[in-house]
Amino acid sequence: MQFLAISWKLHMMYIKEFLGGKYMKKYFIALSIMMLMLSACGHSNDRIDFPQAVLSTPTSIKVNNGISEIYLTPEQLEFSEVVALIERNWWKTIKDINEPLTDANLKDMDAPIKILNTFSEKELSNQDILISFYYKEPIKWKNVINSSNEGDLFKIISYVFILDTTFSEENNKGIMLISEDENVFNKSNMYEYYYNKSLIPLIKGLFESNYSNE
Repeated sequence: MQFLAISWKLHMMYIKEFLGGKYMKKYFIALSIMMLMLSACGHSNDRIDFPQAVLSTPTSIKVNNGISEIYLTPEQLEFSEVVALIERNWWKTIKDINEPLTDANLKDMDAPIKILNTFSEKELSNQDILISFYYKEPIKWKNVINSSNEGDLFKIISYVFILDTTFSEENNKGIMLISEDENVFNKSNMYEYYYNKSLIPLIKGLFESNYSNE
């Protein structure tokens, strides 16, 4: 440590003599900028970029309550309302599982949290609602393999959000399925998703309105 201190002192004496007091301020500004750039470069390799970190607007939406289905398209107000509520908690998670599931405790994810089992259609209950986002043009989804910027890259055509309508917290831990084709069940494609409680009355209102118009 003493050697480093002496070396730095000699370095500064040389810089002061070589540049003179007139240019010392500019030197330190340039040095600071260089150190910031080096720091940014050093951290950039640790950052993993996920193309799905920003939710893509679907081409269409299907909502299923186990009895009937409703299709929504972009020109409908309900379409925008559903997308907005899904997007609200997109790429969010709870860092501490002991914390209440409030909006304030939802934090940005570092990576998608995969659930290491499959989901069968037989597991659905009459309390579940499925919200499916469909994409005419496949979108990219990336899984993490290691700490470098490497991973499996998929092109998927749908997200399926499975909501339990019995919960009462501000947010609820649910699941989301992704799929490269029309079959979403019995695959290794399940991830955590926290959905906002406002989704439930919105979806129930859709079905009530649909039944009254039949």
